[in-house]
Amino acid sequence: MGTIEKIESFLEKQNNIWVPILGAALIIVGFYVFFDMKIQEEAGIPVKMKRAYQYLYDFGGKYLILALFESLGIFALISGIQQLRNRI
Repeated sequence: MGTIEKIESFLEKQNNIWVPILGAALIIVGFYVFFDMKIQEEAGIPVKMKRAYQYLYDFGGKYLILALFESLGIFALISGIQQLRNRI
């Protein structure tokens, strides 16, 4: 394996590492948003957010938004781990 192939292999692995990191970040953000909305609801403060999230919130509440973030995060995490396993 030449130097160029080693560099290409290293760069491919670096790109694949971001997928599970993104998945973990989505899971963390999902819990943060959920507990932030819960605190606002308990304090009687109206929950304000961007329009797309507001439609989801009006339809399913904080649990639908949590489920959305968590499902996307888990999907990205599992997919990223599988990509890394296949490349290493």
